[in-house]
Amino acid sequence: RSSDLFFEKIEGFSQISKIPNVVAAIQGTHIPIKAPLNNHEDYFNRKHLYSYVMQAVVDSHGLYLSVSTGYPGSLHDARVLRLSETFDAAENENILMEPTVDLHGTVIRPLIIGESAYPQKTWLLHPVKDNRTLTREQKKLSKARIVSEHAIGKTKGWWRVLEKRLDEDSDRIPDTIIAACVLHNICTLRGENYDISDDSDDSDSEDDEDPTPGANATLQAVVDYVADL
Repeated sequence: RSSDLFFEKIEGFSQISKIPNVVAAIQGTHIPIKAPLNNHEDYFNRKHLYSYVMQAVVDSHGLYLSVSTGYPGSLHDARVLRLSETFDAAENENILMEPTVDLHGTVIRPLIIGESAYPQKTWLLHPVKDNRTLTREQKKLSKARIVSEHAIGKTKGWWRVLEKRLDEDSDRIPDTIIAACVLHNICTLRGENYDISDDSDDSDSEDDEDPTPGANATLQAVVDYVADL
């Protein structure tokens, strides 16, 4: 049953970071491509390369739950999120509604953890720096988020073609990326492993949109809960 599957994924993140009700982590990354014939300037990213953005939602075992790609490299991760089906489904309350937990009167939906490039939502949280440092509680949020970064690192390690420029036709590249992610899941389920480094620099700058109403309360309830552990 889907509810049993959610509880399993939440339990996995609980063992990683102690953050309650986390079901997934989200991360964006760039896949280098040759300059497209049309609107090529849209694909020129901050690294001065042409790329597609890939958005990955990953569970505690490093399995891809959702992959969205084909977005021009110039787009910010927050913009890619808002263009994705994951965002529409979560905002319209079609996903991430159960199970809930009550933390001192604040009802918490199943959570996705991301980096500061993403907006604060009642279903999406990211660590917030205070005076350029992270508190113990925020470090636990970061620990949950890094699961998605590691998954992407493994995929690029297994299929190094994703780290180099993909020279095939632009309209075929999203299928290549998705195929690599499917193969990643198969390898992960079979117990294959790949050691990666932690030097990813695909992160965008912090999202400057005001948090969704209720998002700050969700974040504070989570931080207070972890502080009491």
